[in-house]
Amino acid sequence: MSSRGPDAAMVMVLVRGSACDVCRKRKRRCDAKKPACTSCIKAKSPAQCKYAGLGTRKKSAGLLRNLEESVDELESRISFLAAESRESNSEAQTIICPASARPACIPPRVAPRIVHRSAVSSPMSDPYQDSWVHQQDIPSQIQEPLIQAFLKFRWHFGIQWNIPRFLASLKLPTTHPDAPHPAFLNAVLLHGAFFCSTSLKRYEHVFYRRMSRELALSLEKGDRLFDFIRASILAGCYLYGTSRLSEAYTRVSSTMNFAVACGFHEISSPSLDTRFYMIPPCVDAIELGDRISTFWILFKSDRAGSLLLGHPCTLADDEITTILPYPSSTYATGDYLYQPMETIASMYDPYATMASASVSHYEALRAKSTALLHRACVLAARAKGATVVGNTLRQEISRATMASIKFADSLPAFYAQDPEFEDSTTARSTLAPVYIATYATVIQILDILPDENPSYRPRQAQAARSAMSIVKELQDAPFGYIPLLLGWALTPVHAFMVRKEMRYKKSGDKKNATAVQDEIKVLISTMLRVRELFPKPGVIQIDVLEKNASALRLIELA
Repeated sequence: MSSRGPDAAMVMVLVRGSACDVCRKRKRRCDAKKPACTSCIKAKSPAQCKYAGLGTRKKSAGLLRNLEESVDELESRISFLAAESRESNSEAQTIICPASARPACIPPRVAPRIVHRSAVSSPMSDPYQDSWVHQQDIPSQIQEPLIQAFLKFRWHFGIQWNIPRFLASLKLPTTHPDAPHPAFLNAVLLHGAFFCSTSLKRYEHVFYRRMSRELALSLEKGDRLFDFIRASILAGCYLYGTSRLSEAYTRVSSTMNFAVACGFHEISSPSLDTRFYMIPPCVDAIELGDRISTFWILFKSDRAGSLLLGHPCTLADDEITTILPYPSSTYATGDYLYQPMETIASMYDPYATMASASVSHYEALRAKSTALLHRACVLAARAKGATVVGNTLRQEISRATMASIKFADSLPAFYAQDPEFEDSTTARSTLAPVYIATYATVIQILDILPDENPSYRPRQAQAARSAMSIVKELQDAPFGYIPLLLGWALTPVHAFMVRKEMRYKKSGDKKNATAVQDEIKVLISTMLRVRELFPKPGVIQIDVLEKNASALRLIELA
């Protein structure tokens, strides 16, 4: 018979959680005897031996899990906002003389702890949001108003797909092959939440996370890659709208490279036989039109980012053979077959006939004005950096000058009507950047070699007056209808007017100097309204204009 010591009872294994509070706190063995355990008796503190009860401890553990879930949610939100803050604080670059910029370093997202979900809802979360945010389906009372907000303000980024087909696809079952990919749908809803002025705006970060996750899944599975491209475009536009410029440039550039790999830059005719790679052929003319429009939306976003950050554009003009877009309605009726075919390269051909701007689709005009302004700014930077402007550079400047003047002369008087839009207000705000960018191009390209021709200065003054007349028309635009790209287009116009003001002051012409100052004030006051929908870009654009004005005044006074 084996001997057993007096502490043999302490060897027995107890049920987890049954030890007394004192032993639990001091991490010592406990036999859980009542009213006092052996350890507490030996320590001569039997009165302190208490048992809180298993139910109370379980309740405390549940509350702890809820708090941890709330911390996870807040950490994720803080990471999202930190990325935005880091991007918005990056130095804004002038588009007159593009300079290099370092890509912003986005802080890594905090990895959430894996915890067991409690039946008790987190006290710091939105119970209504939690009821759908982790599900695939989105309640109609959330989805429908966000889609309407997207449709209302999509013109800010030049989004012009076939809307009737898109709306029809939303009614299809999610398993239907023609239903929009979740990445594309969540990207649309992200834009809707961004533009929304109601309480639905709080779901913006939810749709951003969902879109990012679905984009990765679409690319991994090769599922509906056309929707992947469109969703990626919307993601890039959203990042530009929130002033996360380096991240936006990277997103747009990588999407452009992917679109090029699919053959989007080689749609040289409106034919359904056009060959694509990695994605199936077009099923009809409407889809062909959407693919052409998709490429040109990418093109404009890529060129704008190139100028804003001073980075090279992803695709050169001479590598593009895709025809310029037609109105989306013509693809449904078949009228696209009778429209003139134009490309970017044809603009610089002195023997090519440029289609009249009065019959061209506004998206084609927008692509032309974007390409011309980008080339003018790049040529200006090259000429400024060259010790001597050689013959090759002079020829490039000459071709761009002729193309810019020819395009500006083809524009009819500014009008605010377009069958693609339901109201004249949207048409006016959509066409305004096209016209202003065209006049800015004339000012910029003629400023490279100002002494080449005595007619250049009067032509620049005429272009500045034309641009300012459109700015004045925008003054009474409703809330949210000042174009996002207004500052990008107005920068050369503003610089020309500042120089003009300084010349008047130096010559002692106070009357004309005051008149130009008043014009500049109108320009700035209109620019300030960009902040209505785009607070951060609006501030950056004004900051760029002020820095340019200060630098120009120092040069003129020197």
